[in-house]
Amino acid sequence: MTVVTSNENTTEGEHSKSADRRGYQAWTQNLPAGTFKNVVSKLFTNEDNVQLHKTLGILSLISFVYRYFYVYPTTGTLGFDGSWFDHLSMFIHVALSTSSLVFHVIRSRILNRPMIIWEEYRLHAIVFSTRCLSVYLMGTYRPFAGTMLERIYVPLVVLAHHVVADKITEMYGSKDGVTTVRVKDTHRPEITTVLRFYAFYQFTALASHVQPNARLADLGFNTLIAIQSSAFLMTLYRKGLIAEVTHAFVYTSCLLISMWHIFANCGNGLFLAKLTAAYFLRTDFKMNKYVLWLTFAFLSVPAVVDLMAAKLMEIAGEELGNSTVEKIQWACNQHDLLNKFCSMNSSLHA
Repeated sequence: MTVVTSNENTTEGEHSKSADRRGYQAWTQNLPAGTFKNVVSKLFTNEDNVQLHKTLGILSLISFVYRYFYVYPTTGTLGFDGSWFDHLSMFIHVALSTSSLVFHVIRSRILNRPMIIWEEYRLHAIVFSTRCLSVYLMGTYRPFAGTMLERIYVPLVVLAHHVVADKITEMYGSKDGVTTVRVKDTHRPEITTVLRFYAFYQFTALASHVQPNARLADLGFNTLIAIQSSAFLMTLYRKGLIAEVTHAFVYTSCLLISMWHIFANCGNGLFLAKLTAAYFLRTDFKMNKYVLWLTFAFLSVPAVVDLMAAKLMEIAGEELGNSTVEKIQWACNQHDLLNKFCSMNSSLHA
């Protein structure tokens, strides 16, 4: 006889299959009783009985540690220069996100339990991981390097992924329009501040992808840490292995690591000004995101940057006096970090 629950049109047999699919793998129950057995039993379920997702997850974790804590301190970059090892690293990370399809997730977001993975979130993670791969490939293979054609196709390819993400949201998204970017000020002030920081990171990540850069391949990899740490931490939280505050601390740390590398490669004064303007135009004035980011990319064209910088210097000279501007330029040249922040273009160092 078919029994229908009050919450889902699911048969008793389907419930049994779901329980079997998500149950503990048999070998985990042979481990000695204790914390280790508890953790392993919750992580190793029948949904991934060949350990594919977990193997890719471990390799991805090693990849992050290797790139951020070994390659960067020893070379000053994340080391993505188009080698077979770089290709393999990116394949592993994208495969990790894609292999999440083996797991059962809820169809719609539970608004009062935002750290439970749902279908829209999972598909977005796959799409944005693929965006990282596309950015990596465009940074590695640059047949039109330095040309206007490159400055046209880079943002168009990146934004094509967002078209797909929007279609996914149409199918699975929250009907009230709640997203990470559209933060509602109904939380406690400290929670709202954290959520706005998370939203600002999304803008920073996208800004680093829509314009050509000598280290664009690095920047493609760099935002994977935000996507994949989020999914991993949400899983640990749902299984009761970490607390909410641990999730927030580790995830925020991952975003700060990623932001450091973005600003190290892109973070001059003009980039920060454009980024801040983009954030407020989108969040406060609801500007169409495709118009917004294509405008951002246009304002990154060297000829446009030179024109803007010259105009700003002209205004600064009129308002502050040429001697004051010269002093500011001198101060910027005294330290590498200040130099990076101040240098809107090479004319500032003439």
